Amino acid sequence: MLDREVPPGDYTVTVAYVGFAPFTKSIKVTAAQVAGVDAVLQVASRTEQVLVTAERVRLNATTAARHVSSKPFYSSETIDGASGLV
Repeated sequence: MLDREVPPGDYTVTVAYVGFAPFTKSIKVTAAQVAGVDAVLQVASRTEQVLVTAERVRLNATTAARHVSSKPFYSSETIDGASGLV
């Protein structure tokens, strides 16, 4: 509760807190009157969008063959009678 005297007039009261939508209300303060505002904060909605973009690396046939042949291939399944490291 704010217990201060303010001059008569029109005021805008705004209440804000992290994670909540701001509450704003206009009030009229008159002489020798008590003015009050019941503020109700609503949880802020999260409507963020994230856009992810990427480019595919283009390999020519020679570079691709070197890249694939330089990686060891491990398998636990039998392929044509062989298993393990191929």
